[in-house]
Amino acid sequence: MAGWTRLFGAFKVALDYKKLLLAAAGILVMAFGWWLLSVLAFSLAGRPPRVGADPERYRGANQSDKEAYANFKDQRRHWNFTYRMAGPPGVEHGQRPDVADVADTLEEYKSIDGYLNDIREKNKRLAEKLQIQARDRGQ
Repeated sequence: MAGWTRLFGAFKVALDYKKLLLAAAGILVMAFGWWLLSVLAFSLAGRPPRVGADPERYRGANQSDKEAYANFKDQRRHWNFTYRMAGPPGVEHGQRPDVADVADTLEEYKSIDGYLNDIREKNKRLAEKLQIQARDRGQ
């Protein structure tokens, strides 16, 4: 008999229901373990870094505003990566990109943020409740 025919004997071992249940339990425990590690890693990441919250937080000794913004961008990229890898799934939980994700320099950030603030100011009246008043029609 050829040696490769011993391979068929492995199928008999694989069909043992006790071993199948053990393998299924191992898969479930591993999935739960990776999920738990993901939740722990994401909870340690905290909230995303914000530019306006504390600008001095990103500034080192004798650094300019540009260098401080570059430090902020590095921390933001790190947080975004952590969010993609370990954050909650689904669109409803998704972190939407904001100005800090789009702007590459501090000047771009200020320009885009100013433009968005202008749009918000101009559209405030859309959020106000509309009041309809009936007019008297001359009889």
